[in-house]
Amino acid sequence: MRNVRIGCPAFILRDLLYEDFAGTMEKVGKIGFDGIELIGFFGHPAEEIRDICLSNRLEPFGCFVILPDLLCEDTGAAAEEEDPRSLMTAMKAPGRTPDEKFSYIKEIGCSYISLGIPREQTAEEFAGQVKKLLPCARKYGMAVQYHNHGYEYVKDSDGTWWMDRILEKCPREMLFEPDLGWMGIAGCDWQDGIRRHTGRIKAMHMKDYYRSGKNRLDASKEHVFLPTGYGVMDWTSILEYCEKEIRPDWYVCDHDKAYDGDIIEELRLSFRFLKKKLEYLSAECGD
Repeated sequence: MRNVRIGCPAFILRDLLYEDFAGTMEKVGKIGFDGIELIGFFGHPAEEIRDICLSNRLEPFGCFVILPDLLCEDTGAAAEEEDPRSLMTAMKAPGRTPDEKFSYIKEIGCSYISLGIPREQTAEEFAGQVKKLLPCARKYGMAVQYHNHGYEYVKDSDGTWWMDRILEKCPREMLFEPDLGWMGIAGCDWQDGIRRHTGRIKAMHMKDYYRSGKNRLDASKEHVFLPTGYGVMDWTSILEYCEKEIRPDWYVCDHDKAYDGDIIEELRLSFRFLKKKLEYLSAECGD
């Protein structure tokens, strides 16, 4: 089996991380994950975050950031007015300059920084900010990648997905971190969402969901999030394609909400499913 690494998504853990960062990382490490993709720093020094992750055999391989904040541009809210528990506050890297912020993230040990686009921003405006960010990322040896949600999967007048337009406008140096579940929730089949961008993918989010009815891509119907492997996504076809055409460095067992369930237990279910699926696939392929 090739060195496939499975990452844990910090988004679903954000409240637990705020309350007990070290204890939560210990629970994640015991599940068996290879790394964690951070979403929020929660006021901790970079060295502390790095040491807590590594002591639990977790590579802090990436983190989500707020693009204007990383560029030290106005994010629309005064710091003293922000809720210290809010995700937007937690995601802001400390520092007064982009260099100081990148230095902090680099000290944690992150190789990737993940971005999203505000709904009100145009692809051209976003691309302009990305172009300003890339030289600093390059300086610190970090890759910049775009992470989709569902709202990027609306079509322009010429039938082009807005997500494709974003990637078209941004330099190819910016990678694409596809969230396959969000594609399906929004009505885009996963193959349509990634086949044109395989060369820009190093990490992938393997979100799963349930939607009633025969058409899992019917965006007009409600959905609920489920652990990876427990919803409507065709993981056999997906992983066969990914291991043949992409071979990413990281698969992230993305999961947005456990509802009334046990978050740690649901992450354990996701991890066990994906690891076993990859082991079977590797055995079949002789990899």
